[in-house]
Amino acid sequence: MSKNIWVPDSPNTILFFDMVTADTVQALIADIEAKHRDAKKNKSSVQLLINSTGGDVKSGLAFLYTMQDLGIPLKTYGFGIESAALLLYLAGTNRFADKTKTKFLLHEAKVHLDGEYTAHSASTIVQELENLNHVFAERLVERTSAGEEYIVELMHNETWLSAKQAKVLGIVHEIID
Repeated sequence: MSKNIWVPDSPNTILFFDMVTADTVQALIADIEAKHRDAKKNKSSVQLLINSTGGDVKSGLAFLYTMQDLGIPLKTYGFGIESAALLLYLAGTNRFADKTKTKFLLHEAKVHLDGEYTAHSASTIVQELENLNHVFAERLVERTSAGEEYIVELMHNETWLSAKQAKVLGIVHEIID
């Protein structure tokens, strides 16, 4: 890793510059488990640098739950953390952001549709989106100091947060200059 990047230089650093999908999350978990084995030998920790436009919320949730179950200490760092990628970032036991380079986007779950839908099938899709929004907001509330109503409002308004704003909410633990 380049010496001018604000993330501490470590052989245990993983770069995640991808969409959040079932495949990328599965590969990321495998990488983290392998780096964790090495990190334990060196008495260091795994670092995850994220730059992602988000993706599948269910895959992001699966990552968050898996990391929680594995109990692997993880330092997360971010550049652009959008939507489902925030779930990856929140898996960090220590969460870092760059004062000027890190931005977070919160928005409601979205779906891309083609084809024909009945009123029932369309309402089922709406219900699934509402459920995903609720679960996403709950996970943020659990891991931050923000209230659910405020998180839902930020999501509804498709809100970009600076590192400083995210720290106030408890998303970020430490801002690096």
